[in-house]
Amino acid sequence: MNSSDSKKMETLALLKPKQSLEAICELANLRDDPRDFLRFTERWPGFAGLWTQFYEPTSAEPMDVIRAMFYGVLYRRGSVRNIWRGGDNDRITAHLLPPVEDLAPNEVEKYREREKDGSAMAGRWSDQIVPNWRKGGFEYKPFTDFQQGLYLLVSNSRLAKVCANPDCPAPYFIAKKATQQYCSDGCAQQFQREWKRNWWAKRGKAWRANRKRLATRKPGRKDKQTTVDASRKKTKGGNN
Repeated sequence: MNSSDSKKMETLALLKPKQSLEAICELANLRDDPRDFLRFTERWPGFAGLWTQFYEPTSAEPMDVIRAMFYGVLYRRGSVRNIWRGGDNDRITAHLLPPVEDLAPNEVEKYREREKDGSAMAGRWSDQIVPNWRKGGFEYKPFTDFQQGLYLLVSNSRLAKVCANPDCPAPYFIAKKATQQYCSDGCAQQFQREWKRNWWAKRGKAWRANRKRLATRKPGRKDKQTTVDASRKKTKGGNN
């Protein structure tokens, strides 16, 4: 294999499915910290898209820095979050079948390598949705790491969850089963402890008062009869 063929294979290579899901979870959970955005682009360059034009931040505020230096990643994070929470079909289509101008330069290179003549058809690239007669349907072919991750997210939408713990620092996760509500046991336990504290704060005083009232109440007629019957049984058993 010559060097040009080797470079082409490297250009076209995509992440493994497990890595793609890991990356899209990490993208959705990115904090508003430029350092996190930088680490993400360094770890997943094919996922973030490498735009070559940067702008001078208007201030040192984290979001101003992110908008200036990582606008493409910020835009994709917003899209993925919207899709994750509500299945935004328009955004799914826009990213899986993108207009040429929405692609980063390194992603355009992947497209050109896959196109026979390197051209776009009506502003969009061809051959990403292909029929499969044997399977009786159509198949989608991702050309970039981000597209593969998003396609896998849509394919696993039943398991794409948002952690029920409102204080979870990374709430977007892929569940192991459809009924799972928390991303981890830690989040579930933390939320349960918080729920118990709130319950005791709101209802604990009334609950204790009611329990004390029941414990100190005078026995009624039925209670007295029950006590007498129990005493008789005990006496009868002792005589035997």
